Amino acid sequence: MRKFLFVPVAIVSCFFAFTLASCNDQKAVNDPGQPEENLFEYEEIVPMSDELKTQILALCYEKYVKDKYPERTIADIDIFRDLGEKNGNRVFTLSGMSTGDGKEEQEIIKQFPDDYYLGYYHYTGAPLYVYTENNVHTITAAYDRELISEADAAYFIELYQGINRRPRMLKRMNSETEKEIREEYAKKLNLMQQALGSEKQYKADGIIIAYHFGSYREREAIAIKVGIEWKDNNKREKSVDDVMIKEDYNCANYIYYQKTFYDIEDAYRSGIITRQELIDIGERSCSSQLQKYEETHGLTLVEPSPNGYAKKIYCNATISDDFDEESIIIILDKKIGGVNQPLDERLLSGIETKKIEDLTRRSPGANYNEDTFKQIFYIELTTPGKENVLDAIRILQKVDGICVEPNYYMHAD
Repeated sequence: MRKFLFVPVAIVSCFFAFTLASCNDQKAVNDPGQPEENLFEYEEIVPMSDELKTQILALCYEKYVKDKYPERTIADIDIFRDLGEKNGNRVFTLSGMSTGDGKEEQEIIKQFPDDYYLGYYHYTGAPLYVYTENNVHTITAAYDRELISEADAAYFIELYQGINRRPRMLKRMNSETEKEIREEYAKKLNLMQQALGSEKQYKADGIIIAYHFGSYREREAIAIKVGIEWKDNNKREKSVDDVMIKEDYNCANYIYYQKTFYDIEDAYRSGIITRQELIDIGERSCSSQLQKYEETHGLTLVEPSPNGYAKKIYCNATISDDFDEESIIIILDKKIGGVNQPLDERLLSGIETKKIEDLTRRSPGANYNEDTFKQIFYIELTTPGKENVLDAIRILQKVDGICVEPNYYMHAD
């Protein structure tokens, strides 16, 4: 479950389902009474060729299936969703890889300050895969190996989330425009917080552009998810000069122009948008074709552990970092670690170890600070290699009560 920050701002908002009917009950100019034409532009996905598909499936079988599922053949897997290619990276999902239990798992690609992370949910055992440079990786492994950029990883995550519900993804705004919108809206929220005497600060990475109704002469018609928890799920709608405008639940509609956010009615009354543009925005806001522009910008607040563990710190190591290729370091939560306590090796399930050493071992009677003490272990891996180190870290990061990182080299100045 995702958690969003509370923002004390008075706006009018409404609940808007993906399957909302196309406003046939409206008595407004954006009610043509006819089947809708295609109102939106979508990202184009060029399907992979049969030759490329055969090559990718062969690589995936050798790397992810052959040893782990010896009873399966290459005929048991297939490309399930082809998300297209961007900057030399072809991203896809596979059928035949899920554990079949219907459960989802969270995959974290990068941790940001203030409890945000770049990540997504997928069915257990069925993550996003990347084909690049004649090899295949999970999207997290590709990011760790610096084969895919943070921006492209976020793009494919949004595309994946959208394709889970719709066959296509809305045409994206210019990336610099998106960045500017998030930065300026964060400033807007922080000024409001300051006026209320609050010290809370919002980051641009946490701003979610929930809907994009269209671009009009360098003016962007958008809906931003502001994180308000309304007490009801009633639809919110407003008539502006006989044009019906609808807002999604927990969102606010704006016209963004020259670093300013205008209420749509104010933008129309002041001449920032024309009547025809107003009609077009209203029609799109009510359309059954309307889909989310993004779910979370790939960023979500980290949920506190339901088991009462301290907040987990996630590792952002990449293959270019300077660390030992044979070992990792793990830090145990106080609930599962203690002075001279043996390590429960079940916590290391999924990785092969050669040596385990307690780096915080104390002599009998030695003094230590009970409030700050955390048990730290050195783990030597059976198979050396930077890729194996990063793979082990990804596995252990999913275990409650464990923080893990590479065994970094320390250099004297």
